[in-house]
Amino acid sequence: MHKVEEISTILKGEFYVRPLDNGVSFIEPDESGLTICENAEIKARFYGGKYKLLTLADDTGLEVEALNGQPGVHTARYAGEHATYEENNLKLLKAMDKLKDRDKRKAIFKTCIAFYEPIAKKIFFTEGALEGIIAFEPMGENGFGYDPIFIPNETYPRTLAQISKEEKKFNFASRKSTEKFGIKPQ
Repeated sequence: MHKVEEISTILKGEFYVRPLDNGVSFIEPDESGLTICENAEIKARFYGGKYKLLTLADDTGLEVEALNGQPGVHTARYAGEHATYEENNLKLLKAMDKLKDRDKRKAIFKTCIAFYEPIAKKIFFTEGALEGIIAFEPMGENGFGYDPIFIPNETYPRTLAQISKEEKKFNFASRKSTEKFGIKPQ
């Protein structure tokens, strides 16, 4: 639901964004892609084909330079298939525990958005990125996922969980991806 809120904020007034669950249970596709764009495409084609609606699907990965790009495509499952956000954050912080130099904690959030048109069976992609560093400990209450431990270069020294929704809509990788479709935040 967090991503729906984020995307809705970015697209405010341009499109109506409806979450898939909307009170109904649904089957999720297997995100077996080797890249975040492959996973976004899998989801867009799956749901667009099933519901016959224009479908926007995304996938986001956090790549940490010192960890050779991990967690990457496995960002949501970094600490295990059913791990919580807190478990993922703790595993990442533990993996980086010995890295005390800020320059050794560089990371990048990458988002790929796939837009699928089911009648013509056409798919379009756009990507965005947000550079920053991994904090030494979780900070802040706003957001979800890795937000409490990711410090964007633009908001240093505050984590994504410490900035307002208003600020976030102008900084997050999803926003940067949607801009490439010609959509600017309002």
